[in-house]
Amino acid sequence: MERSDEELAADCLGGDRSAFAQLVARHQSRVIAMAHRALRDGAQAEDLAQEVFVRAYRSLGRFEPGRRFGPWLMAITANRIRDHYKSRTRRNEVPFEVDDLTPGEGSTPADQAAARQLLVRLEAGIGTLPEETREILRLRFMLGYDYEEVAETLSLPLGTIKSRISRARTALRHILGDVV
Repeated sequence: MERSDEELAADCLGGDRSAFAQLVARHQSRVIAMAHRALRDGAQAEDLAQEVFVRAYRSLGRFEPGRRFGPWLMAITANRIRDHYKSRTRRNEVPFEVDDLTPGEGSTPADQAAARQLLVRLEAGIGTLPEETREILRLRFMLGYDYEEVAETLSLPLGTIKSRISRARTALRHILGDVV
């Protein structure tokens, strides 16, 4: 019979290093996929995944019995992605490709300028939101999580996730006008 993630985590705390290797094998592709969706760079995603597993290993003592391991690990992944974006912001790097958000080939310079202006306003608007709300928006819209996955990852009720996204949209609509 295959041991559950939670049993493997308990075994790991008891000194069984092979138990953690099994956890890594089970979750590595999901962690890398989440990081890759956020970072859009395979090498950075793999580096971040390695950091996630190191952090998870060091934090196993704080893993609460009765909690599911997968969502706990995904929360660590989301936190590392957030930290990655924060460090990029401090270095004045845009956390995504501007070209991905601007009009494609054949667009006029006016269209491109308008799209860049919108991007600046959107970044400023998102920056005014509470950190918890920004994290919810990152998971939902940048990483493509559905509402249930966001709730599970952040250990928050589904209704809380929906209401915070609704309030964020209202706030951004107020800042940006009809665009959002």
